[in-house]
Amino acid sequence: MKLQKKNIPIKFPYYGMVSIGISIIFSTIILIYLGAATSSERIESRNKDHLFNQKADSIWWENGLIIICPLH
Repeated sequence: MKLQKKNIPIKFPYYGMVSIGISIIFSTIILIYLGAATSSERIESRNKDHLFNQKADSIWWENGLIIICPLH
C-alpha cells in the first residue's frame, strides 16, 4: 500500500519575519544614536582645540547624523 501525500498549504513564517524586521529596525536605531553621539563628541573636541573660539568646520556625515538623531 502506498501512502498518499496530503496537500498541505505552505504557511508563511510570520514570527520569524517579524523578528528579523524588529532586529533590523532596532539595530538601525542604535547605529544612528551611537553615530550621532560620536559625531557630537568629535565636533566638540575640535571646537575646544581650535584657536580663538572659532567654530571648526564639521564633516558632512557628522552633521547628517546629528540631524537624523532626535536625541542629539
